Amino acid sequence: MATPSVTINRIVSIETPDMNSPWQIKDVELIDGREFVKLDSHDKGFLRFAFGNRKPAFTFISKLKELRTNATAGTTEGIFGNEVNPTKYATSKLKRQKKSDGLDKIVDVSLPGIEYGDHSVSPIVMSCKPSLDSHTTAVIELTTSNLAYIKLAMNRDADNDDVNTKVAAKLPKGIVWRQERGAYVVHNGQAYKSFAVKRFATKDIALNHAVAWLEAEPEHDLGEVVPESVGI
Repeated sequence: MATPSVTINRIVSIETPDMNSPWQIKDVELIDGREFVKLDSHDKGFLRFAFGNRKPAFTFISKLKELRTNATAGTTEGIFGNEVNPTKYATSKLKRQKKSDGLDKIVDVSLPGIEYGDHSVSPIVMSCKPSLDSHTTAVIELTTSNLAYIKLAMNRDADNDDVNTKVAAKLPKGIVWRQERGAYVVHNGQAYKSFAVKRFATKDIALNHAVAWLEAEPEHDLGEVVPESVGI
């Protein structure tokens, strides 16, 4: 007679005061005896943890994956805001070398402190599962400090995305805000120009120059010509 089949599943449950139901994690990965969790953008529990009922925004997660990949390849030490920009050839060479030598089991990414709303988190060194592909889902060490950092950073992303959406709804025809560029892109019927916030003191000043250029005031022609493919 056959022995009855029995499976034991252990589930990690993540809760915060603002969640209606917990984020339940079934697949925790052990690396060197430490627990790691995947930040899967398709995981409804993770989205509920990060955003509640709001529209998701993944600016921070994209940056984290980029830093993780840079730290894996050795192009940087995974330090936020201090990345070097090696050539594509040098980056490819480093990645090939890493593949040949074998990846480290864990890489560390250093992240700055955040103050947002009524909450803050201190600077942190976040341990990640290495990957040479910046599109690979981020896998981070399962700690309360890491999760608190992720939640605040992604809450900030969602709020900023909401603000940008509202701002975009009020922009004059011919001007759009491009979050990925950090700039207003303007089309005056003949050419496209980008007014990046980093070139001006504030976002409002950048917008003022964009509007003025759209209205053909030559003294405000401080934008950068961009290809038509950026679209409006």
